[in-house]
Amino acid sequence: KIYFNTLIPFEDGLIKYGVISTEDLVKDLLEWETLYVAGRMHKPVNILELNNSNHGLCDALKSNLDFALRLALLSLPDEFSEKSLYHRLAAISYTGDLRMV
Repeated sequence: KIYFNTLIPFEDGLIKYGVISTEDLVKDLLEWETLYVAGRMHKPVNILELNNSNHGLCDALKSNLDFALRLALLSLPDEFSEKSLYHRLAAISYTGDLRMV
């Protein structure tokens, strides 16, 4: 459902980019079926083109971040650092990933 091109030379480094249909993207952002795309969107990404008139996609992108923040807050102790919050947010997509076991 998503096609990635990795290790693409760009300026002074390498980039990776993915291509996915809007329908599949919205579904993963809202349902976290695989967390593959939704989890990547919890981290800093550069969206090259976003049509702001596509309210369904814009709402799904925002909801995905809201879901991630709520999950991270529920899984942290009562007191935590900002750094701990960012680590927890970034770690959500790796939960259940067999490559990380």
